[in-house]
Amino acid sequence: MFVQSPTRWSIVIKGKREKFTLPEIIQLRDACDQVLEHRTEDVEKAIACVCAKLEIERRELLSKKRTERIAVARWCVWKILSDAGVSSSEIARQFKKDHSTILHGLKVLATRRESNEAFRKQLAWLEDEKV
Repeated sequence: MFVQSPTRWSIVIKGKREKFTLPEIIQLRDACDQVLEHRTEDVEKAIACVCAKLEIERRELLSKKRTERIAVARWCVWKILSDAGVSSSEIARQFKKDHSTILHGLKVLATRRESNEAFRKQLAWLEDEKV
């Protein structure tokens, strides 16, 4: 919520009222845009990497399909991003999912890798991937 005064704008952030000048607001907006742009680049790199490794098309990975092959590919992208420090909420926004879906996918991936030797060997490359 914005409240305008002659030289400062009052913005409520997480329940706390902060006052900013217009140049400060513009600077904050630009900083946020840079972070979002960087995160989008990370997502694109992770998607390209997984698509190449698992021989899957980008449009399939981003589709609503729920086949195991597609789901595992998504989970791999989410793991790479999570390991890079991207929060489950940010990943969810990028993939138009709920953050709990991301957490569940990461949990299932970890469980399968722990319990299935063949699955672990098939995805051994995942440990070395970085964005």
